[in-house]
Amino acid sequence: MAHKAYLPEGDVKYFLEVNHFWNITKGVGWGYDNKWDDVLLVQFFLNATQKANLVEDGIFGKKTQKAIRAFQKNCEGMLTTDGKVNAVDGTEWNINDSYFTYTIYLLNSFYLGEKRPYYDDLRMDSKLPNELCQIFSSWKNE
Repeated sequence: MAHKAYLPEGDVKYFLEVNHFWNITKGVGWGYDNKWDDVLLVQFFLNATQKANLVEDGIFGKKTQKAIRAFQKNCEGMLTTDGKVNAVDGTEWNINDSYFTYTIYLLNSFYLGEKRPYYDDLRMDSKLPNELCQIFSSWKNE
């Protein structure tokens, strides 16, 4: 399930002084499970930061892959242009080594740079799909 993941204290400085990022549970792309809410979060970030004009339906297809590849290509030298978004699991928290290898980190970074007031609680962004808002609202207050 798409979720807020917390960073170790030492890594906070590398993520624009916030202590978390929005993560996916499984990878998004051809060959992955493409969990609906994970795909929906990626589509939301692509639309919010890249004006990708994707239908936010949680379904991974050619248009979503094309938008991921375009984002990765725009970040050339930092990301592999493979049309996939890998999840960051708990063993890979070291942003020092992996910040520029994870598309999900850079999607977060772009969103944070453009919409910082909404970053801590994405539900405040009126463009967040209702389905994600409901998922995030079901969490206990942090």
